[in-house]
Amino acid sequence: MHPSIKINTFILAGGLSSRMGREKGLLKWKNKTFIENIIDALGSLNTNINIISNDTKYNHLGYPVYIDLFMNAGPLAGIYTGLHYSNTEFNLFLSCDTPCIETNLLEELLNNCHGQDVTCPSVDGKIHPLIGVYSKKCMPFFMKRIEQNKLGVTNALEDIRLNAMSMDYTRIPNLSTQLSNINTSKDLIELYGN
Repeated sequence: MHPSIKINTFILAGGLSSRMGREKGLLKWKNKTFIENIIDALGSLNTNINIISNDTKYNHLGYPVYIDLFMNAGPLAGIYTGLHYSNTEFNLFLSCDTPCIETNLLEELLNNCHGQDVTCPSVDGKIHPLIGVYSKKCMPFFMKRIEQNKLGVTNALEDIRLNAMSMDYTRIPNLSTQLSNINTSKDLIELYGN
């Protein structure tokens, strides 16, 4: 994506954090919260940062915080909410539990999103839909899924043009670490060990 093209970024921080037992985006790593680490990775990109959350604890960061339009409907509803409020065609979405994400991976996605509805990383055949670039064209497809209570993000991507980018370990340093989701206390202990 050309550097002059502005996009919106939405950090998804609306989950229940049931497996972790506490708000994941506010956990600490490298003396910053997870969400602050993600914001740092966005620093050199031409993007407006927004947060999707039903928790006022994120208001202090100074970015717009949007409440989910559909409660208890998972990350698909969070993505739909971001697309609803966005004024740009392409929008970067990141889960708040990916504190190791780096700018190089995000640039790779943004540079390859044109002509696609969704562009997200794929490693060893597994896609990572909560790190991806979504077009506003996805909205009616996602709305239909939400109405039918079919809330799986990966399944929702069957309805649209998906660019599952096969990521190369040799070109993108720390790829597996960057894509790690920190969902449980065990994941957190492993992260601190790195």
